[in-house]
Amino acid sequence: SILRTSFLVDIIAPHSYNCFLFHQVVGQWYYAATREGHWWNWWRYRKAMYWFSPQPCPVEWYEYFYVVGLTVAFSALMNNTAQPFMSVLLEFFNVLIFGENELEVDMEEALLEAIEDMTGFAPEMDWGLDQCGLSSVGLPLLAARLSKAFSTKTAPLNITTASLSHARTVQDLVGVVEEIRQKSDEEGI
Repeated sequence: SILRTSFLVDIIAPHSYNCFLFHQVVGQWYYAATREGHWWNWWRYRKAMYWFSPQPCPVEWYEYFYVVGLTVAFSALMNNTAQPFMSVLLEFFNVLIFGENELEVDMEEALLEAIEDMTGFAPEMDWGLDQCGLSSVGLPLLAARLSKAFSTKTAPLNITTASLSHARTVQDLVGVVEEIRQKSDEEGI
């Protein structure tokens, strides 16, 4: 029940992927800023696996919390500034190249395609979310992706991680999204 608090689900969870992406860079910036410009370069160490940092950023234990806080703050900055700007820019070029497209989207097909794009394999409708590779880290990305896929200029659709967290299977996700769309249509939101 602690992990389902609004603070964690609605405020912290949307930053999980950006924190994963930016933690190394923010750690390096923090190190340089607090060590008189000395730059800790993790590239100079031999790496056993190319996708992992070979050595942790050499900061004191209490500085870990500063780095995590700065990483979440940087993630929030990216979510609130760069991501909306890039979305508008990409949408502009999409309309410029392909023209307006306000066609009805098949919910099941779009959901299956989104999951396949995120995880790399095609799920079945009766699969559980963990079978699809969607965990707490994947749901915020899926929520943002579905909001974008099912929104139109005249009818934006706000799909949140909290609303998707009640689903247990891919079919449940379709039901949740249909319910949100129906409520949006009825209330004119």
